[in-house]
Order: sequence, then structure tokens, then C-alpha cells
Amino acid sequence: MPTVLPTSTALRIRAAGYLIMGFTVITPLVELIIRSAPARIHSPAWRLGLIGAAAGQIPAALVALFVIFVIAAAAEDRGVSYAVSSLSIIAAAVCLLAAGVFALDALQMRGLAQSSLADNYDAGSIWVTVRLAVLVLSFVVLAVSAFRVAGSSRRVASPQAPKKSGVLVGATRPATAPSRGADVAN
Repeated sequence: MPTVLPTSTALRIRAAGYLIMGFTVITPLVELIIRSAPARIHSPAWRLGLIGAAAGQIPAALVALFVIFVIAAAAEDRGVSYAVSSLSIIAAAVCLLAAGVFALDALQMRGLAQSSLADNYDAGSIWVTVRLAVLVLSFVVLAVSAFRVAGSSRRVASPQAPKKSGVLVGATRPATAPSRGADVAN
């Protein structure tokens, strides 16, 4: 299979793409932390609210992480692809843990819900749990894809001016001298 060089467009937009998408990844997480302060980690109601809000904010970070991966794949940035893979695995583990905590807290708090709102409470709880499960699956698929792309891409030198060394003056070979036998015959 022929190796495809990264396009010059991909190389030109990667810095701006990484910066903008990195900001898009971090912004929802920072807003979530600010809105959840002060932390009341021992309160099931607080955990339910935090995890429910996170399930709504994380898909934006997932899309931004995917765009970072696409830029890295187009520009053949192995390091960035490995970073996306690592962050995706961590995010999948956190979402899996959050789904478990949310399910347990939802069961614990179900008795406190008004009987007229029990159906809405159940539907909302199920939706958050399903959303977290889909996020886990999405992060795992992204992690595997990024890892495969990073492992399969070979970093090739960009088509720039040839490098010069102390021994060689240029990248071209010197012309071969004609053989002496050919000169004598003429």
C-alpha cells in the first residue's frame, strides 16, 4: 500500500485546530467543575446532579477530541494520536465509574421521589445511564482507532529542501566520469 504524505493543508491547520478543539474539550469540564462547587461528595443528590450534568456536557468534549484525532491522522502526528487514545481510555473508565455510581445513587434516591413523578424520575435515570454507556463505548472506539492510526502511520520527511551535511554538499550524486577507454577511442 503506498504511503500518502500529509497534505500541506493538514499541516497548516493543525496548530489552530488543536488549539480550538483543545479549548472545546476543556471548557465544558471547567464549567462543570465551577457549577458543582462546593463539592458535597457524600451527598447522593449532589452526585446525581453532577453526573447528570456531566452526561450532558461530555458529548461536546467527545466530538472535539474526535476532531483532534482527525487532524492528527491527516497530519500524521503520532504523538497526538497516542494522546487522544490515552485520554479516551481515561474518559471511558471515568464514564464507566460514573455510570455505576449514578445507578446506585438513583436507586437510593428513588424512594424520595414523589409518587406522581416516579415515572419521570425513572425515565431520566435510565436516559442518563444509557447516555453514559454510549459515551463509554464511543470513547473506547475512539481510543482503539487513534491507537491503530498512530501505530500504522509512518512519519516521513516532509517534502522540503534536502538536508546538507558536512561531507556532502548537495543531495544529488556527482556525475560519473567517463571511462578512459571511451576517451581514447575518440
